[in-house]
Formats: sequence, C-alpha cells, structure tokens
Amino acid sequence: MSTVIPLRAGSAPTDPAEVSVLVGAGHGGAGTTTTTLGIAAALAAPMYPVVAADTTSDGGNLFTRAAAAPLSAPTLVSGLPAPSADTTSGAVVLGAAADRTDPALIDALIASRGAARVFDAGAAVDAARHTGLRRSSTLVLCSVVRAEPLTRLREILGRAAAVHGPGELARTVVVLTHTLPDPVLDLTPVLIGLRRAVADVIEVPFDSAAAAPGLFDHRALAPSSLSAYGRIATAALAVRPSTEQPRRQENA
Repeated sequence: MSTVIPLRAGSAPTDPAEVSVLVGAGHGGAGTTTTTLGIAAALAAPMYPVVAADTTSDGGNLFTRAAAAPLSAPTLVSGLPAPSADTTSGAVVLGAAADRTDPALIDALIASRGAARVFDAGAAVDAARHTGLRRSSTLVLCSVVRAEPLTRLREILGRAAAVHGPGELARTVVVLTHTLPDPVLDLTPVLIGLRRAVADVIEVPFDSAAAAPGLFDHRALAPSSLSAYGRIATAALAVRPSTEQPRRQENA
C-alpha cells in the first residue's frame, strides 16, 4: 500500500519554515496525539522535513506512541532538551521538553533548521504557554464524536473567538474523530453549524490501527484514515497565518 498522501496542488508553501500547526482539544482523549502524527505523516511523505513535538502541559504520550527508530540525522532537533526519534513516516518525533521550554521558542528553533512543525498540545491548547504559538500556527481542534465532547468543543470555539477575536476561527480546522465502528450520533446539524464558523471540518473514521496501543505505524492505517489526515494537512496549509493575515487586512 502506498504511504504517500496526496495534497491539493497549490495549497502548500515551498518553505517548510512557513508551516506550523498546533493540535489541541478542550478535553482529554480527543485524539490529539493520533491527529498530530497523522498530519506529520501527511506532510512528511510527499512534502517536507517534519517534526512532531509534544507541548502538552503534563508530558503526553506522543514520543512513546511514535518513536520507531533512533534518529539517523538529528540536526533538526539537536540541542533541544527532549527525547527524539524517527517515526514510520519519516517525520521526527520530539518528546516533552524537560525544562518546559517555551513552545514558541521551540517552533522558531526548528523552523530555523528548515522543518515544518506539528505540535500536540493535548487538552492544554488554552494554556498561557501556548499563546505565542497560537499567533504563528494554524489551530486544529479535535473532538471525539460523542455528545458531551462536542458540547465542550462548542465552548472552546466560543472562548477562542472571544479571547483571540473572530479571525481565530477563520484559520481553525476542526477534526471529529470516530472512536467506534458504527455511527453513534447524527452529525448533520453539528457539521452545518461548524462549517459556518470555522475554516474546515474533517471527520476521521474509526481505525483499529490508530486506536490500538503501542507504536503508531502510519503504514498500517486504513486508506480512509490516510485520506482524512491528508485532508487535514491540506486544510491547515490553506489557512496558515502567513496567507490568512493579508486576506484579513484586505477585508478590514
């Protein structure tokens, strides 16, 4: 099976330093780790050198889920106080920084080394330590497809618009993750409401390979999952701040 995930032509910058994506949620268990790794795989396979980094407040499991082999070329993350490894997709995974380094500084350092960045903020996306990173990154907000998490998603979107301005939602991509093989909710009204408010809404289907504990091996994912992560990556590239800001100024 091919592991290359096609991205829409014209949606991607040529400079990896322009690509920064912050993946977060308003609750635990929302799928931020698998989404972070899925986006990193989508970008790394056809496009860029990519680093997927853990910026959760309590040190999540991004590194343990993705570390597949020792780094063959550690220059992208050399000197950073965190464990690092290669993943099955060719992206580099960076664990939580031991000294709680500012995520915006990590973003700038890795960008200066010519790599795209995908950050897993977990449920701490609203934490003060992510303020600087949010200014320079596309925001991807995750929720599992259940009633209570979707209610929390609505609340965090409302808070984002109130704190950061309505333009924040214009460059926010929402990811809805199915954790069961069969649908549990009619998502039609949810999708209609979300698509009026945010840049894009993408569903990730249930995939036993992603749900299983242990190594996240992107080569084992179903084609429908690979396609979904490719669409998320494309959407994130299309509304990155470097392209969205001039558009906002023109509309002001």
